[in-house]
Amino acid sequence: MKGREETRTVSASHRRVSLSHLSIRYGILRVTPWSWRCKLYCNGANCKYCSWKPWPLKEQAIRGLYSSWITGKIVAMSRPTAKTFTDDNLVAQFHKANICAVINLQMLGEHDSCGPKLLPSGFTYNPEMLMQNGIQFYNFIWPDFGALGIDILLDIVKVVHCSLRQGLGRTGVVIAAYMIWAKHCTYAEAIGRVRTARPHSVQNKKQIRLVKDFGTFLEKSGAALPQVATYLGDYMHMQVKILSSSQARKYHHIPKEIDICICGLLENYSGILDSDGKGSKIVRNDSFQMTNCKKFIRTNFRGNTLLLLQTLDQLMNSFIKPIIPEEELRGNIRYYSEHADWQCLHRYLLITMASISNGNYRNIAKLISRWYLGESVNDDGIIVTLQNHLVRDHVNFPPLLMSLAFRKSIKEPYDYDSQLAS
Repeated sequence: MKGREETRTVSASHRRVSLSHLSIRYGILRVTPWSWRCKLYCNGANCKYCSWKPWPLKEQAIRGLYSSWITGKIVAMSRPTAKTFTDDNLVAQFHKANICAVINLQMLGEHDSCGPKLLPSGFTYNPEMLMQNGIQFYNFIWPDFGALGIDILLDIVKVVHCSLRQGLGRTGVVIAAYMIWAKHCTYAEAIGRVRTARPHSVQNKKQIRLVKDFGTFLEKSGAALPQVATYLGDYMHMQVKILSSSQARKYHHIPKEIDICICGLLENYSGILDSDGKGSKIVRNDSFQMTNCKKFIRTNFRGNTLLLLQTLDQLMNSFIKPIIPEEELRGNIRYYSEHADWQCLHRYLLITMASISNGNYRNIAKLISRWYLGESVNDDGIIVTLQNHLVRDHVNFPPLLMSLAFRKSIKEPYDYDSQLAS
């Protein structure tokens, strides 16, 4: 990855998602049999995407390849060849540019009639040369001029850096999708930024539709506050699917937003629950996503215990009730399984909420009961049981250490200092 910062201005002409420059070519390619496309349209050994010669130096971010920096950390490029490794010292260039990973979107044996002859690897280069030199290599099969499903595209954007033959269609789609996922651009803004740096990227209607659908998917399914009532298990499944791999591991058992809100409450935990947690302000469901909820909450809600508690309340109220069966709450839950949808969340809430209670266990027990069972259930026996558990956990876990204890108990790493850092 590239470490420098780079700012680009997206012009109005590139911000528009237009197909006029590619629609005729794509229409011809679509009716041409797959096996003949390269032979008929790629110009054989003189294919411009397989050589650096047709491209001026300004279009060779990586010398010897048609390549462009899209952002300060992402480079789109045509497929390397064995010659670029030897004549242009490609590995050294990657190291100098701090590129640590390459994503290849080609199919094995793709474009075998243009450019240099394919190697036994099935590509025009040997991926082992990258991996032997400390550069990670990821291969996702994606037919040229085609489009993928959203699930696979989501997997790819978590890895990010791209390498394929032309570095226009599929590469442009992946980078645009990444900018939606990581930078929270609209689909039109993302395509516009990619095309500003690399004209004609995202080449056909299917690819534009995929980028648009990807943005719609993240907007609806990736909202930290669900737009419709959802089951806790479904929310957790979607969270693991959308978050980066490291974040998905960290928040495998509890909603990320809950942990961020409670960590914020811990900073000012004295006396915050003098009522049952109901507030008057409502946070818009589309205010922030799972991927950026920590930054959003810390920027906008830090020090505002009412908003933190209200956001926590909104999320818990969005889950379909009951979150925990009444018979489980009436008993004394002794066995915890990290594979149950609710058990780790229940344990986490007992430990953390007890420590910010300032001794007001009754109100917290009522609040948690409402979160689990809804407004219509007001069982004093359940409230008393929860209250007793809160008292027990407050004694066993000192204030401000409960998140650490919880993560140790389920064998997850935790950096408490970074959570409380500005």
